[in-house]
This record gives sequence, C-alpha cells and structure tokens, in this order.
Amino acid sequence: MVLHPGALVRVPRGGLCGSRGSTREWYPTSAIDPGAAYGYVGDVPLQRVTTERLPLVAGWNLIVLPVEPTTTMRAADLGQVLASRGITATQIVRWDEWHGAWSPHLVGRGANNFTLSTRQGYFIRISGNGGQAEVEGYTIGQPVASLGLVDGWNLVAAP
Repeated sequence: MVLHPGALVRVPRGGLCGSRGSTREWYPTSAIDPGAAYGYVGDVPLQRVTTERLPLVAGWNLIVLPVEPTTTMRAADLGQVLASRGITATQIVRWDEWHGAWSPHLVGRGANNFTLSTRQGYFIRISGNGGQAEVEGYTIGQPVASLGLVDGWNLVAAP
C-alpha cells in the first residue's frame, strides 16, 4: 500500500501502519490510537484526524487554525463552517506579505477567497454573538524549529 498526501487510513485494532513518507515499511500500531483515522501530510508521519474547537467572541478575533484541514479550506469555507454553528462572520482578514497590506475576504461575497493555512494567523470579525466553531483536520505534529523574524511586528501562527 502506498500512501499519498491527504490519504486517510483506517488503522485496525492491533493492526499495522505505514511509516514516514511513501515508503512501504510497516510497524505495529502500539504507539497510536487504534481504530482512529490517520492521514499522511508531506514528510510528516501519519497524524490523527480530530475535531478541534475554535472559540470566537463578538468583535475581532485573532486566530490560527488549530488543525491541518483534511481538504483545502478557503476563507468562504470557514465562513460557512461558522454560519453552520450560528456564528456570523463578516470579514476574514490575512496579511498579504507580497503586497505588504491586509487582505480581507468579505464573507458571503466571492472576492478574495484565499486558501487558509496553519502557518498564518487571521483576524475574523464576528457580528452578534460569538460561539464555538468546530474544525476537523490532522493534528499538527512537528513544532516549528526556528522562525525567521524581522524588525517590527511579526504575526506567528502557533496552534
């Protein structure tokens, strides 16, 4: 069995699980949660798929995705996730390093529907009451070893 980026594997109780990368080496699953769904992301070993809560309050919230989404998540998708939980987001804003400016997505409109990343922080404006949204994805396995910080403000995403 060859695992590809984004592949999901159901690990049977007491079964076997693939090792790093797309190699065909196998080992006992004693160190992982039997029966849980796992995926392969880049060169990071298989990680558990989980659902994490994202608490939001009325007004501006500075967030980072607490998990690596199992599929590509765009700003509009996050707006829909929030709406499904009764949370009204009006804007999702990121820093656009290329242009050196803030880049807003106005929820409910198609313009500037950027892809979300666990490596970037976002401001979300909530109107009305806040709440708890749930985001499903892979647990983030490897911590950042070093950061390339510059003079002035640095927005660091660290779930």
